[in-house]
Amino acid sequence: MHTTRGKSFVVLVIGLLIGTMAPIAGQGQASEFRKFHTALADAYPHYRETLFYLRTGNSDVALVELQKWTEKWQDITVDHGPRPPDVYADDTTWKATLTKIFDLSTSGLSQARTGRVKRAVDDLKDIRWILSKLRRRNHVVIFSDHVDRANQLFDRLFVFRHAPPEFANQKQVDHFRAAVSYATLAYQLVMDNAPTAYRDDPEFQRLMKQSFHSFDRLWVAINARNRLNLINILREMRSSDRMLYLRFG
Repeated sequence: MHTTRGKSFVVLVIGLLIGTMAPIAGQGQASEFRKFHTALADAYPHYRETLFYLRTGNSDVALVELQKWTEKWQDITVDHGPRPPDVYADDTTWKATLTKIFDLSTSGLSQARTGRVKRAVDDLKDIRWILSKLRRRNHVVIFSDHVDRANQLFDRLFVFRHAPPEFANQKQVDHFRAAVSYATLAYQLVMDNAPTAYRDDPEFQRLMKQSFHSFDRLWVAINARNRLNLINILREMRSSDRMLYLRFG
């Protein structure tokens, strides 16, 4: 654990976070499970880049990535929709879920082509969470789920960017300390569960080192009762949190 303060809060949240993590499907699962997730791993970066480029105003590149994502997801739907992998065999909404993702993708593609960027993002943004819920209800965890959880908990922490705690109010301070501990632990789970290729990646190493350093700085700012530092640190951390998803989610 990289934080140097707030250990009591970390102890309190460990059980809560670990409890949400179902066992990862092992190598002994059916080959169809591996084929599905290999195909998803190949397609998903195009989805992440689509959202990134749409939100940063680069519609031309976003369209290229969205076209690739949609085509690859269509192949996944055709190949796996009629017969789910064993792990998903009892999921009665399997085919409907895959079809919904394809429909959202094609709708987003249509919106993006006609310059309706906000509508395209609205169509596409839920796909990430639809996939997450699909895995969760079937007791499957992949590395992407750890990144999702880290991003979610950082979002809760980032709320304090615009409403930092009043240090005279102990309840507000405790809520902030808890949010820092939750987010730190989620990032630690990202580090602990990262594939070897990611752990060896200089960009991943830099992002994680920078993030843990920032979490440590938050504890220093808490102890110094410095609201301005809290605000600035959280603002700086936002770009790293987004980059974690874009590059490794």
